[in-house]
Amino acid sequence: MAKDLSRNFEIILYNQDDVNRFVNVCIEHGFDYAYIFHDKDLKEDLTDFKKGHFHFQIYMKNQKTISSMSKLFSISENYIQYIYDKKKAIRYLLHADNNDKYNYDIYEIKSNFDITPYFNNLISNETIEMDIIFDYINQKKKITLLGLYKYVVDNQQD
Repeated sequence: MAKDLSRNFEIILYNQDDVNRFVNVCIEHGFDYAYIFHDKDLKEDLTDFKKGHFHFQIYMKNQKTISSMSKLFSISENYIQYIYDKKKAIRYLLHADNNDKYNYDIYEIKSNFDITPYFNNLISNETIEMDIIFDYINQKKKITLLGLYKYVVDNQQD
């Protein structure tokens, strides 16, 4: 990849109207996108919240320059940066690898492609086990608490 070209970009936005406009441009040009609203990020001195902002990521098949992205999206080049590692960038939307920052919920990300493979470690065995337990309850229709407890203990996985 040439230093001034990329297929992946991130743009910081501050209002929903810009996000809606970006979504429309991405759809029009067939770009993949993912975004999230960060409103729980603390300033570096940890005394107050940063201004709420959107992290808007764009993924495309053909390489472009920041300048061409600036023109396409009608936004200053200062707000656009290259994404060098797609997995890290997508995981950053949640602060998934940074426990010093607020960890956003995966359901807060809006995207037009499947982001779940980037968060496999966040889909815990507990979630899967709860799905199994709920299926069991739905099958039984009527179950005692003791019966449910026995089922959980008997089917517990390490």
